[in-house]
Amino acid sequence: MRVLFIASEMPYPDDSGGKKYSWQKIRQLSRENEVILVALNESNANVRAEVLEKHVKEYYFFPRIKSALKIVSNFYRPYSIVSRESKCMKNKIREIISSGKIDLIILDSILLYGNIDKINTRFIPVFLTQHNIEYELFNIISKNTSSIIKKIIYKFESIKLKRLERLLYNQGGFKGYIFISDIEYKRYEETIGKVNGVCIPPCIEEDSNGFQKNIENNAIVFIGKMNYEPNVTAMEWFIKVIFPSILKKIPESKLYVVGKSPTKELLGFSSDNVIITGAVEDVKEYLSKAQIIVIPLLSGGGVKFKLFEALETNNIVITTSLGVEGTCFKDNEDLFITDNAELFAKICIDNLMHPNYEVAKNGNKTLRDNYGFEALGNKLNKFLKAV
Repeated sequence: MRVLFIASEMPYPDDSGGKKYSWQKIRQLSRENEVILVALNESNANVRAEVLEKHVKEYYFFPRIKSALKIVSNFYRPYSIVSRESKCMKNKIREIISSGKIDLIILDSILLYGNIDKINTRFIPVFLTQHNIEYELFNIISKNTSSIIKKIIYKFESIKLKRLERLLYNQGGFKGYIFISDIEYKRYEETIGKVNGVCIPPCIEEDSNGFQKNIENNAIVFIGKMNYEPNVTAMEWFIKVIFPSILKKIPESKLYVVGKSPTKELLGFSSDNVIITGAVEDVKEYLSKAQIIVIPLLSGGGVKFKLFEALETNNIVITTSLGVEGTCFKDNEDLFITDNAELFAKICIDNLMHPNYEVAKNGNKTLRDNYGFEALGNKLNKFLKAV
């Protein structure tokens, strides 16, 4: 089949969880189909043509332009959609569709809906990828942020996105849905309605078995995009509430907060014991040195790539229930799960003093048994062909 894949970010280099998921889907699709990629490029990153051309027949990138005027002139529409609308991108999509060389469209996020033309797509099946249920994500962020202004903004965004999802569902806007987890698939159907969907979680790569650990004693690592609100909230909670208890017991402990674009608030926590790295060339350096990986998420949606990366590299993982949501991993067998700050600190201390590598080994095995690249790719292609 000839597939038009519309993405909210240039998917390669795949240096964030969302981009990794999109890039995996593109590579899985390209094994059996011809893929044309159209995407926004927020960071003006260099295009890696030699990599893209192995999996994509054509690719087109357009800048995301944010402006205050868009907010004012589109008050009743979700800003997260309005801010991703691009006239040039929409024209290119219309041109590709008009050429007659597309059999189906994958819209890689509801946030890109403003770039597809309902008239031009009426004879082409459009599939929606749900990295998160976006209206739920904004609602959870609203509840967890300490800023009153942000609470109001995110709450209204959640309401507007949910209204749009219901409208598109009632209009039959999408022929099929690709969900990142069974939990979100079920929640979506309970709230919006029954859909023709498939669950395709993130997957691991077959060439990761040779990873070597080089552990730094008492090194605690968190990895994520550090201007993403759920990651910021998680680290603020960990640094303020949990880490002091760890330092009291193990003063030489070090926390590495690894990820691009750290906020000013996070940079303010920098100290001899808290290292805010910013963007790094290869996160595997920190996955290698970690004695434990923490994922103390209080908000956010979807299956977390940071969890898969940690387990794939044989790390001991301590997480909240939200950090492991939508997966099959079990507490005290594959990793450690708690939403209690005091217990979270205790589990961290226990594993810094006496690391439980058996749990890490079990987590790695469960990951490999359930989340293989080829099997999930076959499942995705079979679903699309059936529809």
